[in-house]
Amino acid sequence: MEEKKIEPLVNLGQDEIVMGFVALCIENCAEKEGVPPRTMYQRLNKVGLIKNYLIDCYDTLHTESTQSVTNLVLNTLKGKESKI
Repeated sequence: MEEKKIEPLVNLGQDEIVMGFVALCIENCAEKEGVPPRTMYQRLNKVGLIKNYLIDCYDTLHTESTQSVTNLVLNTLKGKESKI
């Protein structure tokens, strides 16, 4: 029996994959904190966590569970906000 190749439905670039991960993180953190995603985005962006944590550490973070990443991001966010 000949093996069939499964073609991906959509070929995403690395930037699109990373941005999808960032969006997922923002949504999960917003849900856990009970705030709108826009508010969570603004909080994360204000302390530089989107670029300097979610994007720059994507290679490590994306290997963790969603719950773990959500907790890490929120703990880091709260620590940074407490210093402002």
